[in-house]
Amino acid sequence: MPCMSASIRQIRLYRPHATYYRGTLMGTRHVRDVTGFPHNPFGSRRAGVQSGGGDRAQERVEDAGADAVTSSAITYRQAITAASGCRAALDAERHLGGNEAFGMPDEAHIAFVDRARHIARSLGRRVVGRQETTRSAVGPQEVVQYWIDAAEMREALDSGALTQMMPAETAAIVAETMAKVEHDIDRVADKGASILLSPTSHLYLDRPYAEPGTDAGDEARRARVGLPVHPPKTVEQIYDWAPVGALAAATDREATVAGIEAVLWCETVTSGEDLEFLLLPRLTGIAERAWSPSGAGTWDDYRDRLAVQSAAWHRRNWTWLASTLIDWPSHLARSEEA
Repeated sequence: MPCMSASIRQIRLYRPHATYYRGTLMGTRHVRDVTGFPHNPFGSRRAGVQSGGGDRAQERVEDAGADAVTSSAITYRQAITAASGCRAALDAERHLGGNEAFGMPDEAHIAFVDRARHIARSLGRRVVGRQETTRSAVGPQEVVQYWIDAAEMREALDSGALTQMMPAETAAIVAETMAKVEHDIDRVADKGASILLSPTSHLYLDRPYAEPGTDAGDEARRARVGLPVHPPKTVEQIYDWAPVGALAAATDREATVAGIEAVLWCETVTSGEDLEFLLLPRLTGIAERAWSPSGAGTWDDYRDRLAVQSAAWHRRNWTWLASTLIDWPSHLARSEEA
């Protein structure tokens, strides 16, 4: 099967106040940040939409507990949901986010997510949420996005990588939140919801490359882009995964897979070229795995087809890592270009 990035159901690439949906800039169509993220330790580059309030909002949550789920935040969520529903009246689903509620009391987070879920349902939308939302009243008709690979997260927390990204005090809050993920996917299966696969171990493309490129000019960019919290992986390692295996590693329960979503956060992205570089050539392998039957395809076969696929990127003048693991066609080698 040829490498086709279009075979992925949906790819969201976040930048401030904007969402890339199927590769097209769609403004704030996907509202991610309002549900339980009153204080964003990563800064505005992290979030699609921010509710505002900063430290003052954080203090209100800490002081009020579950009562923090009150008029202003809910009104904001309802207004955004209704407005986006008007722009996309045919959408059957609404993604609530609901993840990374750093420093927010569990009972307040659950109450907020349940209120947001009620609003989305009242508008006739099927609810989608990140895996943390399964700690609330998730129903069997909903979709839960599995994104935190618990084993990789434990390694990241133990390695101290978070302190390279943020102050130690903030890192401690993040670590406390991430330590709660161990049984999230079991809960999804027990509640009968469908699972959208986005595990960080293979589907987060803000991960550094492990191998160099054939073009010496790639090395400066390779050293700069990608989050240090994700251990570097080669293009082959990203290809070498199976959706069924990823789910089995997260839970021993029977579960329904709704689809697969690749994710790329843009803390280290400063240009379109950086974005393309992190996507390619890894995105094509993810697409093939998402589209193909379990067990189909080998690395040796795939890398030959991947090399041919690069002609399309070359024609569009895209930027990609010319991995040393792949025999790229000589006439496409960027080092030979004028």
